[in-house]
Amino acid sequence: MAAAAASPPPPSTAHENKKKPEEERDVNNMAQAEVTNVFNLQDQEEAVTKMLQSTSMGQYYLGQTKMEDFFIPDRTYVPHNKYAEEEEEGAGGGDELPVLDFSVATESPSSKKTENGGEPNPQQHHQDYATRKQALISQLLEAAESWGFFGVVNHGISLELISRMQAHAHRFFQLPLQEKLKGSPNGSLLYSYTTGSVDVLPTKWWNESLQLIWTQEQVQLFCDRIVWSQDHHDAHYNPNSFREDFLEFTAALGELGRRIMGLLAEGLGLHPDAFNRHFRAESQSTLRLNYYPPCPHPDKIEGMYEHSDASLISILHQDQVGGLQILRNGKWVGVRPDPASFVVNIGEIVMLMSNERFSSVVHRAVANSSEARLSMVFFCVPVHEDVLTVAEGLIDATHPARFTPFNWGDYLKILWKKDRPDYYRPGKTSSTKTSGEEEVDNKES
Repeated sequence: MAAAAASPPPPSTAHENKKKPEEERDVNNMAQAEVTNVFNLQDQEEAVTKMLQSTSMGQYYLGQTKMEDFFIPDRTYVPHNKYAEEEEEGAGGGDELPVLDFSVATESPSSKKTENGGEPNPQQHHQDYATRKQALISQLLEAAESWGFFGVVNHGISLELISRMQAHAHRFFQLPLQEKLKGSPNGSLLYSYTTGSVDVLPTKWWNESLQLIWTQEQVQLFCDRIVWSQDHHDAHYNPNSFREDFLEFTAALGELGRRIMGLLAEGLGLHPDAFNRHFRAESQSTLRLNYYPPCPHPDKIEGMYEHSDASLISILHQDQVGGLQILRNGKWVGVRPDPASFVVNIGEIVMLMSNERFSSVVHRAVANSSEARLSMVFFCVPVHEDVLTVAEGLIDATHPARFTPFNWGDYLKILWKKDRPDYYRPGKTSSTKTSGEEEVDNKES
């Protein structure tokens, strides 16, 4: 993975270390009070304790780390709400994320009516449809090759469903800590609630997350553990609505992912299923809800560290607060929030299979000191056992395969390593798991 260009450290703020800001003391006090409640529970599970002790926010809640332990020296800081048009003229402005109209991808070649509601001329409509589809494919290829990111509007997913999922997420993250911890991953529940970054990472993140595999079984296991109604305001909340909306949302995102990957494959001259044949119902694709509480030092602390995604593609929705930033031409570019759009990025798996025709770009999440931020990201991932290779149609005498075959299960073993794709370049060893390393889960973006 690429790394952000280092910049000089921010101006000295030594006075901040003499006395913590009022809001920082409030964060400490509330966290300590909630953790005391957790550990007063006699049935506290060992797995929950282990999770808290091995994650950044968990350690902070336990009093095992200080705010200063989150600080990153020489961090390149760009405010969460600074976007391309605010750049000074001549300083690289104009880096606005391309946004693609996907309306043609949500209709069939024969479904569109004329403006007055009549039946179109079949031949004329087919030509119009083909022209618009090819235009979209051209725009998609340009964005995937030059940006590795793009926005999608008219995607076919209802704004009402998106709003309901955001409401579910806020409801969950506002629960008491001891209630959220009941949803920690253990036993049959493979993914779930976590508090920040894991110990193997070089930086500590200021966030909480809820990540679930998109199957009914996994979502039900999670729902069975959580008591959603905490007071009379929630008395009429139906916990089943979380499960139903989660499954509807992930199914819709999965369909959108298939459309995108099908068009990407067509643009490369491949069969439309070149990527999609590895993205099946039995894959452990997940939806991750990211919650970034207000942070007293957003200039020194990461909401989520810089990384590229170990996925086929990832599909993200962010709220109006902003904070997603892309590393482009050596500088961080903010992605402007739009409640009607999704942000899609090329994952490392599609990058590998495209023989690096497409780019998987480094990005990060920036916290802020005034308001919480919520994002929802769906990771389209391959089936564990499938052998993944560079598509044959992209290999010839002048374009040899840049990567050796591998499978997703093997890729997970190096998930927290830098430059993961380099492990599969010709001449590199195929053994990717060194002695003493444990397999860890896909918990990025």
